[in-house]
Order: sequence, then C-alpha cells, then structure tokens
Amino acid sequence: MLLLPLALIVTALSLLNLEHVVFNFMGGLEDTEKSSGDEAYGVVVMLTMLSWLLSPVLLIAYVTSIVRER
Repeated sequence: MLLLPLALIVTALSLLNLEHVVFNFMGGLEDTEKSSGDEAYGVVVMLTMLSWLLSPVLLIAYVTSIVRER
C-alpha cells in the first residue's frame, strides 16, 4: 500500500510533463542535445509508464483494504 502515494506523485508529474525538468534539476544536468543522462532518463520514463499502469490497480487495492477493515 505504500506504493500508491509514490505512483500518484510520478503520475502527476507525468501528467504535467515535469519529469524531464525534475530529472534535470535533481541531476544537475543542463539541456544539451545528447547527454550521459539519456539512459537514466529512459529509466525515469519506464518508471512513469509503470506508475501509470499501477496507479489504478493500487488505488482499487487501497480502497478495498479500507472497506474490508470497516
């Protein structure tokens, strides 16, 4: 259940198209045509796609666990 907030944060960043900006800011990268961070950015894009796919499933599991406890 701890993955839901993280997945929602990544999903929100991807909806706003900020993942590239955040990645460059946190990595200290400048905008260049080809950089060493391109492979790492590919990992960020992969994590974004996983969060898009897992967010609805995690949300359903989260709500289901709350309903079961009540």
